Amino acid sequence: MYRVVVFAYDFPHQKSEDFILASGLSGIDLVGVIAAPKRALPSYAHFRGYQPLSEPPPHDTARLCSRLGIDYVVLDHDDPSSVSRYVTSRNANLAIVAGARILSAAVIDQFRHGIINFHPGKIPETSGLDAFYWMLEKSSPAGVTVHLIDRKVDAGQFIAFESVTVEREDTLATVSRKIYVSQLVALRTVLDTIGKGVAFSTSAIDRPSKNPPMSNEQRAAAVAKFDEWKKRYSKSALLHAGDSRAM
Repeated sequence: MYRVVVFAYDFPHQKSEDFILASGLSGIDLVGVIAAPKRALPSYAHFRGYQPLSEPPPHDTARLCSRLGIDYVVLDHDDPSSVSRYVTSRNANLAIVAGARILSAAVIDQFRHGIINFHPGKIPETSGLDAFYWMLEKSSPAGVTVHLIDRKVDAGQFIAFESVTVEREDTLATVSRKIYVSQLVALRTVLDTIGKGVAFSTSAIDRPSKNPPMSNEQRAAAVAKFDEWKKRYSKSALLHAGDSRAM
């Protein structure tokens, strides 16, 4: 029997909101949300290369959990002692990442069934912070890697890859949005498995090294490769090549 905790952020955050909503309404045994307080993070690069699609602002995470009747606690995700006390108090044995700082081995080890992450890209090709840009740079397919994390960032045990269908008319913004939506689709599958109480089928991820953060110049160079990337991965191109990902 899975007893699930969600790692999220203690401020309005779209993925935190969507994952908490989906998990809270799924019928699984969601025993709590561990929310990390907001803090200033290093700025590696500000170049985006496109304007994201507009969407309504997310709700306050604490208020959302209160409305859903979900236990909520604000803790630093890198505080093993506090996380351990909370996990023990809730008898939790599995976690889902909806928004988290880097989790230490001491935190990961608190969950008997592990911690599930949804990385926006194929691992190991798009490991690291700039997954979207590494996808273009390395001509990697669009999608989301579902995996159980370990002490190596963007590694661990592979569960599934949820692919994205790319159309000829797609832009950088629409591909980015589709990758986000594919995280929600992948989450639905994970929640179904949790609800059935069955074990996840996994395989080890071979990730010798993690991609470093990109500079503005590197991001711009990756964005310049979008048209060629789209020619390779658009639905029409895959159909022509007989690739099952286009089906």
